[in-house]
Amino acid sequence: MLKLLKQTHIHFLDWNLKRITRCLCELTEEQVWQRPNGSSNSVGNQMLHLCGNIQQWVIAGLVVCQH
Repeated sequence: MLKLLKQTHIHFLDWNLKRITRCLCELTEEQVWQRPNGSSNSVGNQMLHLCGNIQQWVIAGLVVCQH
């Protein structure tokens, strides 16, 4: 069961990474960092948050595996 769960996580991480990459390639660097209004974040800022969340998720998983 754990192996299937890991395979599913890897599949969806890879699938989403491809989709995100394809979308980001459609934008200029200026568009990536543009904020639509003062109370919204840019796509680039959202990506930084997403990367941080994924890193924390992976590191937390490694810590659990060590115990």
